Amino acid sequence: MRILKILSGLLLIFAGIWCFANQGVYFNALAFVLGIVMIIVGIIGASTFLFMKNRPVGLGWLFSESLITVILGIVVLSGLLATELVISVFFGMWLIFSGSNRMVGSLAMLRQKSPAWGYILGLGALGLVVGIYAFINMYTSTMSVGVLVSIFFFVYGINVFAMGIALPHVKVRRRRKKKAKENEIVQEAALEDESQQVMEEAQTKHQDAQDAEESVENESV
Repeated sequence: MRILKILSGLLLIFAGIWCFANQGVYFNALAFVLGIVMIIVGIIGASTFLFMKNRPVGLGWLFSESLITVILGIVVLSGLLATELVISVFFGMWLIFSGSNRMVGSLAMLRQKSPAWGYILGLGALGLVVGIYAFINMYTSTMSVGVLVSIFFFVYGINVFAMGIALPHVKVRRRRKKKAKENEIVQEAALEDESQQVMEEAQTKHQDAQDAEESVENESV
């Protein structure tokens, strides 16, 4: 599932590049591809959470974000985003939600001592800033909707890709803990075997000593 998460991030990045290359095209012509990409990415994210073995605490935000992405992808496919203003607000809110989620999730990763929490926090903050800029762009109009949407997908794709890279750290740490526990069990078993051998040797020596005493007494008689 980790591989699928990484591939979904790359899919979003490519969608952003494709959207940028076709920025002059009317948004409804791009909506089908973008909506399908969002639904696929959301399904992969939800599946990653549901089928993750030994799921660590604090990743519920990943599931909620994936569900929201699927729902928003369906909205994009429905063709309800009619004006540039609605498009900017729609994708801006999506990125603000995603960025906030990742910033909160990075704190949960910090509590688990995951080395990936820092760049997840930074990328979440980047997504939050880009999402807020969508509302600023409504008044300044410094950037076309096509370019803005391509940046949204590119930034969100980097976030998803980074999360896919970060997932194995939790599993590796769990494997190390499991291996350490197995080593402790092996060491305890070895100590028990060693103590039993010492006791058996002591009993053997004691028995030999008794046998020697008995043989001396028999000879004296």
